[in-house]
Amino acid sequence: MNLKLDIFDEEVLQLSFDWLNDTEVKFLTKTPDLSREGQQNWFRSLPNRNDYLVKCVKANNTAVGVVGLKKIDFNVCEAEYFGYIGDKAYWGKGIGKWMLAKAINLAQNKQLAKVYLNVIAENYVAINLYFKMGFKIISYTPNSYLMEKYLK
Repeated sequence: MNLKLDIFDEEVLQLSFDWLNDTEVKFLTKTPDLSREGQQNWFRSLPNRNDYLVKCVKANNTAVGVVGLKKIDFNVCEAEYFGYIGDKAYWGKGIGKWMLAKAINLAQNKQLAKVYLNVIAENYVAINLYFKMGFKIISYTPNSYLMEKYLK
């Protein structure tokens, strides 16, 4: 499978709206209720922000997900990872590992020292991936884990 990062454009924005409103994807990503207007406002804000980096994930030139860094803080050299595969036909194919590795590389290119993430406690597949990729749990609530990885 040919994987690549691509620009997050209006077409991907529309796909992501549908993906993030899918009941299962919404649950696994802890996505709050979205409106098209709110998502458009967020999208229009991106060119003026240096605290957000978002990319489309393509498999064989088909948009299948989204990955990025948010809450980028250059003062403390850290950012929060986010990513999801919205097209369920691509679940379980190793794309999540590739996405996480790409996001870590993006963080390193920005000279960040740490990447952290929030994951719901029921997302066992993601939690196992994060452990394999060197993340450690730093706190736990009954519903989610906060995990982090220091970069070299």
